[in-house]
Amino acid sequence: MKFQVTRCENMPIIDENDQSLDKILMNEVSNKFFSERGFISDIHGWSWLLWRKDEIESWWRTFEEIINHPLGRKLSNSACDQHEMMITNINPDFGRFFVKKKKIDYIKKYWKSNGWGEPDFPDNTIKFGGLSPIFSGFFQADLEWLAEKRFKVSWQDVNSELISLNVEASKSNIPPPDLSIGKYFSERQLEIDLETGWRIDGQRHHLLPTGLFSRLQKSCAGFAANIGEDERFGWPEMDDISIAMAIAARKNFILGEELFLAADENGWMSNIKSIFSKKGLGNPTSVKYIDGNGGVLVKFETYPNIPILLGSLSGAWTRCEGRPAKINFQERNNILEIKIESKQNIA
Repeated sequence: MKFQVTRCENMPIIDENDQSLDKILMNEVSNKFFSERGFISDIHGWSWLLWRKDEIESWWRTFEEIINHPLGRKLSNSACDQHEMMITNINPDFGRFFVKKKKIDYIKKYWKSNGWGEPDFPDNTIKFGGLSPIFSGFFQADLEWLAEKRFKVSWQDVNSELISLNVEASKSNIPPPDLSIGKYFSERQLEIDLETGWRIDGQRHHLLPTGLFSRLQKSCAGFAANIGEDERFGWPEMDDISIAMAIAARKNFILGEELFLAADENGWMSNIKSIFSKKGLGNPTSVKYIDGNGGVLVKFETYPNIPILLGSLSGAWTRCEGRPAKINFQERNNILEIKIESKQNIA
């Protein structure tokens, strides 16, 4: 029996990956966010970091364990303050009519373009969000913006995709948060292959404002971390909160899925750009070997968050060299110089 195969000249080749992409969402994101020189910014100049949903949750668990103190409220307040600062300074013009409905529509679109899920203000729930203290803080800031008054908000994880919030009116006269100065501007639109639900290769992601982590550092100042002498030896002279943030970032990278195989200086440059610059952590201007044991000096001109960058690079060096890393840095003439070398003495 013979089978005849007919070739269709005009039939396009269909890419399954391309079919799964959410082109509308990708267009919304590219119109709002920009990416250049290793950082992600919006039209107002505020910087953002790209996180996998499970990655930020793992980072937070490690950070809280190191500080050995419940810090969920600190994280929520940091998220609330950062989002309140941003939303009130954007201050869109909604005209005179149906203002509340327009505000709610604006918020929902804003959340969708950031990968934050779906806030439901009548039900006080968040669907398809993420780490509950962060998204509860965002929710509170938006609720107060809508109602133009303060609230007390607590949260409960109903399941992995639903956060329930308890909202009570508050008489607290809390002043507006301090302004984060926007300084990252670019004209190159952010291009990310996004699937429905802000998924990249099937995994949920979020864009989170970098200022959230700066506020968390300030709000936790004074807490002592559970860090042993040997662990401290691998880090620069920083406060305990910064070291804890860096350790959590290092652990995330070592346990994560990314490969970091750099055989030379160019390999280091391309790997950092491929992995860390895409997340908004900065772009290296140069990499130079400083010894015969894999030690490197990496220079950055843009670096939105130093502790998370240091921790990520420490984890990358360990994955690449197979040994614990010792890392140090200095800022000189607006250049961040990071030295990574072996923590162990090698003959």
